[in-house]
This record gives sequence, C-alpha cells and structure tokens, in this order.
Amino acid sequence: MSSLWLIQFVQVVGVLTAAVSAQNANELKLQQVEWLRSCGGYFNEKLSFDQPPGSDEPTGGIFTTEDIAKGETVLAVPTSCQLRERNECLTAIRLAEEYVGGETESDFWPYIKYVFEVYPHDTLPDAWTAAGKGLMEAIVGPELDPYGFGDGSFHRRCSSYEERIDYDETSEDLLEAAMRIVNARGWNNVMLPVYDMVNHNNGPMRNVGQVHDSKKDPNIVVHARRNIKKGEEISNSYNECNDHTCYGIAHTYVTPDIFKDYGFIEQYRALQRWRFYTTLIGTKEALEESILFDIQSRSSTSVPKEPTLDDLELKWLSDKPTADQVMWLKMQIGRLKGMQEYVEYTAGRLEQQFEADAALRYYEALLTALEMALKWSDGTPPLTNPNCPASEA
Repeated sequence: MSSLWLIQFVQVVGVLTAAVSAQNANELKLQQVEWLRSCGGYFNEKLSFDQPPGSDEPTGGIFTTEDIAKGETVLAVPTSCQLRERNECLTAIRLAEEYVGGETESDFWPYIKYVFEVYPHDTLPDAWTAAGKGLMEAIVGPELDPYGFGDGSFHRRCSSYEERIDYDETSEDLLEAAMRIVNARGWNNVMLPVYDMVNHNNGPMRNVGQVHDSKKDPNIVVHARRNIKKGEEISNSYNECNDHTCYGIAHTYVTPDIFKDYGFIEQYRALQRWRFYTTLIGTKEALEESILFDIQSRSSTSVPKEPTLDDLELKWLSDKPTADQVMWLKMQIGRLKGMQEYVEYTAGRLEQQFEADAALRYYEALLTALEMALKWSDGTPPLTNPNCPASEA
C-alpha cells in the first residue's frame, strides 16, 4: 500500500462514521440498482426498497410491489458486476482501495459508497466495544456458542498481509471496516452488489434462492422459490442456500453463528436452529453427542412480541436428549437465570445501546432455546395454556 494511498485515506476516513439520512440512503440503493443494470445485471421491476406501511420494524430489505410467481427471476448479478479477489483478506483490501479511489477511479462506486457510508458496519459484532464483547463472553460461558464473539478483525484474520500494505494506526480503521463488510456481506471472497441486500430467513419466510451453484456458473441468477405476495420481503437463507458456500453447514452454521456474524436473532415466525455441544467442543464426540433442533412459532400469522414457551414449538433434528444431556440443560438454565441481574446491570452500563439491546436479545433467545429443549426432551409436551393456537403445520 503506497504512501499516496495512505494520504488519500486520511482525507476520507472521517466519512465512515458520517450520518446518512434515510432519503439519501434510499437514493444510494436506487443508484446501485441503476449501476447493476448498467453492468449487465437484472433487478425485477416488482421490487422496491420501500417497506409497506403497517409492517414490522424496519429491516432495510427488499420488498415486492406486486405478486411474483414461483420461478420468476428476481435479480441477477453477472460476473461483470461482482467484486472478487483470491481470498477474504484481499477482498477487504480491494474494497478499501476502491473506497479511497472514489467515484472517479472505482468502477463499483455506488456499491462501495453504500457499504462504507450507509450500511451500519460499525454496529456488527466485530466492531463492538471490549465491554460489550465481555458481556457476551459471560453470557455464553465456556460451553455455549457463539465462541470467539467479535474476533473476526482484519488484524486477527489477515496479519500476514499487514507488512505488505503498511498496516498501521492510519490504515487500521478503513481496513477493519472493509473486513467487517466482507464478513457480513460477502459470499466468502466474492461481493455480490444488491443481492447482498436480501435479508436472511429460513422456514416459511424464505422465498427466493439461486437458480444454480456459483461454482458451476459464477453468474448469479435469483428466482422465486414459491409464489410471493405483494408486500412480502424477499428472503434468502444464509445456511441453506443453493450454493457451494452453504453446502454442509445447514446443521452447523446455526442461530448462534449467525448472531456472531451479523448481530441479529432470527424471528420465531421464520425459524431458529440451535445446536448445543454437551460434550467438550473439539473432541471427536462433540458433534455426534450434540443436540440439534428447530424452534418456530406455532402460528405463522400472529406472534406475540414476547412469546412464551407455549407460543413456540420444537422439532428435533437430532436424537432427543439423554439423561445426562437433560442434566446439562438444567445446569445451563440455572446458570443463565442466576446471572440475570448481572446481565441486565452490565447491559445498562454499556456505552453503545445497540450492544446492550443485542446482548439482551441473545440472552433471552438462548435461555428460551434451552428451556424449550428441556420442555420437549420427552417428546411433544402438552400446552400449559389451553388458549394457545395449535400448530399450523
């Protein structure tokens, strides 16, 4: 990395934390769409970034303005619109260089400007404060996931490149921002503009997917997996996608891992998937003796803001827990309940409110998952609330 690169960096680094209005953010999204079309890509005219009135809290996703039929093409990102390097570290360096080059030098400028200046990469787990990461470490303890929360920094992952690019305090912020963007938006070492604005959901909310694996054809085409109604958000899966980057991870890259990379908890009306390693992680028996299950709301249309265990149902993907695993579940539940006051007190003292909110959501979701596993350990339990709706499966 040349000294000129660093001089240019000093001039732009302050922009990374600049506030962007909702109107300007939407304009930058629309500019990306026009750019995508100009480089040979496709964005269905029935799609919009405007969230329908009366829907849930803002998601920043893509919504339908008309019905879309099963099999209809939703968007396409050919190789001419993709940004890729040999590995994630080089892709992060490339992103940083494109940002420094600016509109006059970058062929990807609408996308580059958006991911650095609009996308909230500074709220991702890798950007959390030491105190926020410490709270998460206390919540999960030595036996629960996510392990290594917030440890995906450029400095940690790409140390072998630091000497080659004159990595120092001056370049650190930009490269760390670029690494966070790659971690959260990249298909490993490939950036797919616009397609990476499609949010994640599994279960009934998942409605789009790739037509083919990018290993066979790197030109990405995305179609509707089912009929999609007007006003729905289009959603892809981050662990069950039709691509080699998802192969073999549907049961290992689950809710805690998604939270570690993105900082959000999946919705119950979509699906959460949990795996608990009841044997020491790293041993041969750990995967074989783990317990794996899905949690979903009983109703797909009406989900309470704070659902009880009776509002949810569980599907075992592994064998039901053994007597020893039931004891393990009880120990973890007792540990988490015993630290509730500490978690709430510590969260209340964090400098960043988004860290507190996310940590508390994860704490509640983790405790709920453990309690559901215990409740369903003998099969399908009876409802304790007779007014709870029956399963719609």
